[in-house]
Amino acid sequence: MWLLLLHGVFFLQCVRLSQQQFPRLCATTEALLSKECCLVWDRDGSACGASSGRGFCRDVEVSDLPNGLNYPFSGLDDRERWPLVFYNRTCQCASNYLGFNCGECQFGLFGTKCGEKRESVRRNVFHLSEAERRKLISYLNLAKHTVSQDYVIATGTYREMNNGSTPLFSDVTTYDVFVWMHYYVSRNALLRGPGNVWTDVDFAHWAPAFLPWHRAYLLHWERDIRKLTGDFEFSIQYWDWRDAQGCDVCTDDLMGARSPRDPNLISPASVFSSWRFEVGFLINWLRRHAPEQTQYPEFNAPIGHNRQYHMVPFIPLHRNIEYFTSSKDLGYEYSYMLDSDQRISEVLSPYLELMMEAWPWLLGALVLGALVAITVAMVAVTMTRVCWGVWPWQRGEFSISPTRMGTSHHQQ
Repeated sequence: MWLLLLHGVFFLQCVRLSQQQFPRLCATTEALLSKECCLVWDRDGSACGASSGRGFCRDVEVSDLPNGLNYPFSGLDDRERWPLVFYNRTCQCASNYLGFNCGECQFGLFGTKCGEKRESVRRNVFHLSEAERRKLISYLNLAKHTVSQDYVIATGTYREMNNGSTPLFSDVTTYDVFVWMHYYVSRNALLRGPGNVWTDVDFAHWAPAFLPWHRAYLLHWERDIRKLTGDFEFSIQYWDWRDAQGCDVCTDDLMGARSPRDPNLISPASVFSSWRFEVGFLINWLRRHAPEQTQYPEFNAPIGHNRQYHMVPFIPLHRNIEYFTSSKDLGYEYSYMLDSDQRISEVLSPYLELMMEAWPWLLGALVLGALVAITVAMVAVTMTRVCWGVWPWQRGEFSISPTRMGTSHHQQ
């Protein structure tokens, strides 16, 4: 089944500069010159939470296996052998932990010691209630307008930073951090000299890393929305567009309808009308087909796509092969892959929720209707009694007994 994750139609904002995300506390002259990004976990005051056994600051190991022939250069682009241009020591977390300071849990794990497993469900956006749709859009808008507390973006290359002695970084919003990441991993390689670029390169598309890279990307994006909103039940939704005749999610209560004045713009009634966008598509394939990890190429894939390559530009580090697995291993599932009873419940849930929201009004209407019916009935009974009392035969004026009828006949 081909699905479009709803994040793909969030119409990621267009960018022009070659920028990438960095942990805020690693975007310093000291960190860049030492080439070390091992941040302190504030819960125990040690780098990478080492005192609590969460992780340790260690040398980054990168694979030396050959890449494909699409990129015939070496040492020119900051993304090569990620992240060694910037850092050669980072936090390496124990199995249950994650994060640039090992202060978070691996995806799908929760709790103080990250020992609790939970599985979130990514639902069809059209199975959401109206209230759930409003919440989704409000979360996106909040992320778009809230400066990221964890990350900044680099506004220049490492060479333009004078090899780290002149940091070039900028604050951006939580949403835009991921916009920059998506652009940075896909942009042309910047060779030496103005306008000198290599176009045949993409560290996240058109090759094996496409699926695992976007999986890690969306998991981080989902987690940051949860942290921003405090809603740890939040999960990304998807649009099943197999039978769609057009853009079904292009409505003002979702991704925005077309502007009536300019079909190339989004309707001003949408919160996204002030955003600038680009469109992405994304497939959930690994969960359905469950390929063996040995099927993932170990070498000679395009640069950035070999099995052990660290995904650009993630810090904490992730290798491609780590996300070439079932979605269940990462703590989420798609509603269309639930069993039949669960799928029925999923489809009916917005209607049940609507009924739950409406039942006080329905009950009130029922009670009011009953009161009106009783009142009408009582008025009718009362009026009948009153009218019955004033009718002539009730007063005996036209009462004719058999005796009187006989006498009258005799007299005649």
